[in-house]
Amino acid sequence: MEHAIDDELRGICREIQQDNRTAKAWAEIEACDWFQTEHYCGGFDATDMQFTFTFTSARTDYCFGITLEEAVSIADGRITTVFLQPSPWPNDTTVA
Repeated sequence: MEHAIDDELRGICREIQQDNRTAKAWAEIEACDWFQTEHYCGGFDATDMQFTFTFTSARTDYCFGITLEEAVSIADGRITTVFLQPSPWPNDTTVA
């Protein structure tokens, strides 16, 4: 499912851009929850060499990944959408 880049994700990507690290440097400090906002949680995955995120909306979790270059392009406004996939993990915080 296509997802329009919002200010929350663009802000995360600007943080990534401002840190000015290489992908190798991000891999050395790999953390799956480096970035945590209202709707997004994620960080750099050294195995995939990309940032991986979950996006939560309407009590449903989705996953997506972006490379360092894509994060910079999102920060600059050159990429305006990402593709979300349903999360393979259940949302443990959802109360029925």
